Amino acid sequence: MNTEELPSSDHQSFRATNDDTSSVENELAVLQPEKITFDEKNFSLLINLSAETIQTDELTESAASHHMTKKPEFHITAFGFKTGSEIKKAVKASGNPKLFTQIKQLIETADFSYRLEPTRSHIAKDYPLDPQHPDREPEHRESYIQMVSVPGLTKLYNDINALLGTHLEPPPTHITLFTGSTYPENASQGIGIPTQAEFEKLDRRHIAETQK
Repeated sequence: MNTEELPSSDHQSFRATNDDTSSVENELAVLQPEKITFDEKNFSLLINLSAETIQTDELTESAASHHMTKKPEFHITAFGFKTGSEIKKAVKASGNPKLFTQIKQLIETADFSYRLEPTRSHIAKDYPLDPQHPDREPEHRESYIQMVSVPGLTKLYNDINALLGTHLEPPPTHITLFTGSTYPENASQGIGIPTQAEFEKLDRRHIAETQK
């Protein structure tokens, strides 16, 4: 791996051992991601899921009433841009670029198997007025999300923290199912949830039990 920053188009995809091939009927099942996508420039890390992983038909009508549309793909964000930036900053501060290689090795060997949690949530967030568009109202976004459990992600964060001497916190792991925004150009954008504290600040409510 080149330890220097790569162009933003350089993404590393690691194929999972077992791909999801059928719909999930039991939320207690241990599932495998379709692939893992690592952006070496931004240090973002996505756990990509099969489109058949989650049934969402029962939410379509309700989502439409809130002007939300279904996401074209499903993923779990392991490292968002904020976390990625903090990792890059810590590596640069260490003066040891080889740490990038060690982190990539940790990602390649991490366990990203996951379980669906039995509840879904409707979340919303208002964003500050964009000073570049003072004539517009502040943006309001809404999403339907499915919470998931990814035990191996905690170990990955612990390993990275031990390597870098940081105190990074795993995000509340979830899958964004439907999204909407008062800004049409952002209609497909979800709501970033980098930490549990950020999650608790959101306007959110329980949708329905998904366990059958």
